Order: sequence, then C-alpha cells, then structure tokens
Amino acid sequence: MFAKNESDEGFSDNAELVVYRQGSLPFLTWLKLHSPLLYNNALDIAVTDNLNAEYRFTVRYIVQSTMNNNTISITTKTNEVQVVASAQELFPALN
Repeated sequence: MFAKNESDEGFSDNAELVVYRQGSLPFLTWLKLHSPLLYNNALDIAVTDNLNAEYRFTVRYIVQSTMNNNTISITTKTNEVQVVASAQELFPALN
C-alpha cells in the first residue's frame, strides 16, 4: 500500500495520511503537481524522536492547497540508518 488514510471520515478538509519512507517524496510531488489537488504550499515539517520504537523518527509534513483551501498531513517513519528524501527543493519553505 502506498498511502493509508488515518481519518475515519474519509478524505476531508484536513486529511492525515501515512506514507512509506521511500514514497514520501514522490507522493508529495504528486500532491503538488496533480491539477485537481494542487497542494502547493508547505506549512510545516516536524520530526519527533521516540527512543524506544523500532522506527524512532516520525516525520510529518503539513501542506496546503491554496486553490481548494484544504490541508493534509503526510506522516512517515524511519530509523537512524534509513534516509528520508528531502522535500526542500519541492517546497523551498521547508529550509
């Protein structure tokens, strides 16, 4: 599965998706370039560290569609060995 919806209501104005680490950048690219969606504005990125978990780092991107006035939260998990591709070139606000 490429992405999983964590919301019980389906895709609403503030959807939350969990994406595999390898698919985070392609999925963010698709969200930004897909014409009906146009999630073109990165609002925030946050990383949390849970020392006791197998995948101890949780990376959460929050992006907004200014055209549709929706936000979506994209979450992925990784550990200290695996790399999450940077989305800074896609969303310069994430610097």
